[in-house]
Amino acid sequence: MYRLNKLWKPEVYQGLHKRGPYFEGWYFKNTGKDGSCCWSFIPGISLTKNYVDNHCFIQAIDGITGDSWYITYPINEFKASTDKLEIRIGDSVFSREGIDLNIKKDSFECRGSLKYSNIINYPKRLLAPGIMGWYSFVPFMECYHGIVSINHQVKGSLTINNHLQDFNGGKGYIEKDWGKSFPSSWIWMQSNNFHNEEASLMVSIAKIPWMAHSFVGFLSFIYVDNQLYSFATYNGGRVSEISYIDDKIHIEIENKSYMLHINGGYTEGGNLQAPTPKGMNRRIKESISSILDVRLLEKGGRVIFSSTGLNSGMEVCGDIEELIPKK
Repeated sequence: MYRLNKLWKPEVYQGLHKRGPYFEGWYFKNTGKDGSCCWSFIPGISLTKNYVDNHCFIQAIDGITGDSWYITYPINEFKASTDKLEIRIGDSVFSREGIDLNIKKDSFECRGSLKYSNIINYPKRLLAPGIMGWYSFVPFMECYHGIVSINHQVKGSLTINNHLQDFNGGKGYIEKDWGKSFPSSWIWMQSNNFHNEEASLMVSIAKIPWMAHSFVGFLSFIYVDNQLYSFATYNGGRVSEISYIDDKIHIEIENKSYMLHINGGYTEGGNLQAPTPKGMNRRIKESISSILDVRLLEKGGRVIFSSTGLNSGMEVCGDIEELIPKK
């Protein structure tokens, strides 16, 4: 029953009875009403083959300063529900309804609560329990991806290193990853801070190993005016263009009916630890203060959506040449 339940609830803990190498992490992004504060928190677990390095963790990144922290805990301080999204690490709790943080370790101290409301869920369909579509049922993939909340409202405040961070009237977003390792190279972009209050975007393009080969796959969506537009490898979408020069990125994605054009400017990000088969030993950069200019068009040329996303998340990692479509 647990195996069936977790397939249709990708947001819940997938790692019960798993052995290393295995990781699982949830990504909670929170932005204040006026954009004056933007923080992401990543609770997670890392299991290795030797068991000695097994641990759970909370990563935190300040979108304004780029400062980041990787806070580790003994593995026995990780508690997770297998029925709903509820993660407890140390004295902090993360759920679909909000986060309660009580952290005091090394140079990082954070206390307070954020409550989430008006959550927009990623739709589930027959043979598509989440953003991965039917790929959700494919075993032995290196990394799986899930969207928990496309967009939601945030209420509350956090005191972080003696500074009050007010998130009242702000926005939030939740996603997650789990598996054995992150890809060798990928591009990830996310924003839900557009003039259109409920608009939300996520794009993930990666080199995906499969059996003895590999391919470039992608997952993406844009949510506009109560409608979700999906672009993905599994539904016939394709990435038609990628360029990345001097921290400027341009991406064009299309399916049979629509085109999605994104121009982004990467701003200096903070350090995060990313999973490999040997543990959380890869250091990457993530910005959550980048700017994305986004256009969604019909194939006939009509513009459905055109706006600029602020406080946007962006990662450009590994050899990006591997991802650029061949002409």
